[in-house]
Amino acid sequence: MKNMILACLLWCFAIQSAAQPSEDYFQYHQQFNAAMQMLAEENFQAAETQLDSLFAKFSYVFTKDYVIAAQVAMLNQHEEQAIHWLSQAIQGGYLKECIHSIPILRPLLNQTAGQTLIQQYDALRAHYLSRIRLDLLYHLSNRYVEEQMAKRSRAYIRIVEYNFQSIKILASELGFPGERYVGIDYAKMAQGIDDCAVGNAKVVVTLLHYPYPIAELGEAFFVEAIQRGELHPREFAHIYNYEAGRVSVLYKQVELHPNSLPQYYFNLAFGPKTDDQQQVDLDRRRFGIIDLATDRRLQQLERQYGLQLYFGYK
Repeated sequence: MKNMILACLLWCFAIQSAAQPSEDYFQYHQQFNAAMQMLAEENFQAAETQLDSLFAKFSYVFTKDYVIAAQVAMLNQHEEQAIHWLSQAIQGGYLKECIHSIPILRPLLNQTAGQTLIQQYDALRAHYLSRIRLDLLYHLSNRYVEEQMAKRSRAYIRIVEYNFQSIKILASELGFPGERYVGIDYAKMAQGIDDCAVGNAKVVVTLLHYPYPIAELGEAFFVEAIQRGELHPREFAHIYNYEAGRVSVLYKQVELHPNSLPQYYFNLAFGPKTDDQQQVDLDRRRFGIIDLATDRRLQQLERQYGLQLYFGYK
C-alpha cells in the first residue's frame, strides 16, 4: 500500500518537476556568500545590492535567504525593501509568527507596511501552498513523525531504511525532494519539528541517521542536488559529518560499508575538525559554504545587531 501511494506521488510530482529550468546553484551560493562577506565587513548597502541582484537571476531563492535579506535591508533602514523580502519569504513558507523571534524585524510589525503585510498573510501563504507539492509534504512529514516515534524501538532501523528508500526513489525519478518542491518544515504536520528553522529536516533527518547514505548513493548524487538548488550546502555538510563520525546509533547494527568517504573538514558540529583553516575554507568552498572567518564574524553580528543569520543546520 505504501509503495502504491509513493508511485502516485511520483507521477504527480513528475508533471511539476519536468519543467524546472537548469540553473547552477553553486553560482547562487557563491554570490550569496559574497553578500555575506560584505555583511561581515559591515558594508550593509553593498550586501543589500548584491542580494537584490542575486535574487533576480534565479528562479528559486531559499526561504531563509529572503529572511536574511530582509534583515540586511533593516540595517540600511530600508523598511519597504525589508517588507518586500519578507513577503517573498512568506510565499516560500515562512510563518508570520517567526518574524517576532528576530529582534531587528519586530519593529516592522508596528508600522503600517508591516500591518499590511500581516493582512496579506493568508493570500501569500495560499500562493506558497499552491506552488509546492502538498501531497509530498504530507507524505514526508508523516514519514518523519513515524521515524521519530520509532526511536529506541526495534522498528527504528526498519523505518529509517524504508524512509531512505522512499527518498532514493523520489530522487532517482524526479530529483532530490528539497524544500523548493516539497516545502519547508511545518510543525502542524510533523510534531516536534522547528517551524522557524526554515529547513527540510523531514528529509534530512533520515539521511543523518541512515547508515552510510553518501557511501551508498555516491558523492555525485549530493553534489548534483546542490547544483540544482534541491539541497542546501550546509545540509550536505551535516549529512557528511554524521556519516564520517558514525553518529547515528544505527551504525552499531550494520557492517562497515566498503566505500570509504573522502576526507573533508567543515569544522561544523559532529564532524572531523582541523586547525588548518586553509583546508577548512577549501573544503567549504568546494560545496558552497562560506569561509570560517566570515562565519565567525557573522555570529558576532547576530549578537551585536539582533539578527538571525543561521537556521536549522548551522
